[in-house]
Amino acid sequence: MKNRLVTLLLAGLLWLPITSAQIVNPNKVKYGKFSEAELALQQYPQAPEAEAVILFDKGELRMEYDLSTGGFEMVMDRHLRIKILQASGTDYGDFSFLLENSSATSAKEEIGGVKGMTVNVEEGKIVETKLEKESIFREEVSERLDRLTISFPQVKEGAIIDLKYTFRSDFLYNLPTWYFQHSIPTDYSYFSAVIPEYFYYNLDMKGYSSTSLKESVVGELGTRSINVGTAVGNKLDFTTRGYRWTAIEVPGMQAEDFAPNVRNYFFRVDFELASVNFPGQLASQFSLSWDDVADT
Repeated sequence: MKNRLVTLLLAGLLWLPITSAQIVNPNKVKYGKFSEAELALQQYPQAPEAEAVILFDKGELRMEYDLSTGGFEMVMDRHLRIKILQASGTDYGDFSFLLENSSATSAKEEIGGVKGMTVNVEEGKIVETKLEKESIFREEVSERLDRLTISFPQVKEGAIIDLKYTFRSDFLYNLPTWYFQHSIPTDYSYFSAVIPEYFYYNLDMKGYSSTSLKESVVGELGTRSINVGTAVGNKLDFTTRGYRWTAIEVPGMQAEDFAPNVRNYFFRVDFELASVNFPGQLASQFSLSWDDVADT
């Protein structure tokens, strides 16, 4: 069975109410808990031909201070839920993630806290099959890349796949791309990021599915206080920039023969590190905005 990857700053505000009926209530979704609507779903109304549908995809990104390295690391919690609608969609129970490792330093990427289960309804009874450690495998691809694969058990037509994990990275130059769109439809997708004032990223929304975007908050100011040492009172206070987006009923986009990589056209958001500026240090510039280019 071939793997299919289901991936994985300026102030402004756009908000529109979510009025369309969702398969799941995003405010009530909890890992391992399923509604009657999810269990009974046999066909996705917005795409009756779809072999599977992403019911719920939520990513929450933040930066934490790592006492062992004396620097920040990126942390993203993700909860993903998929409904298999046809037997041909069982491949969506397989996941593959590429993880970067530095050959010169201790910097690395990790996926941990993995929890997963497959839920089927058999003879009117709910049958839950938990993801076991034996179904999670990591292998070396190259000196700087590892591959983590996750294969869910008992994936069949009508199954629900529920997955949670935490992604950690010491590489802050590029935050993970968040894909609102995939090859199968996405009923609900939410992504948020809270970034310390010291890091400035160029934000780039790509793809086309503007009618699906129902909430867009960019550059919302906030504050945080974190421990940066073991001594009492050794804290760092700083302001943050917050971002969040909500998209609903995003259509799937299938690859076509002899066409470029379809993922290049998916509706998504990218973050590229532009500069780092810590108090008492010279700012480090990493990339240019279009305004910068015009000034050169």
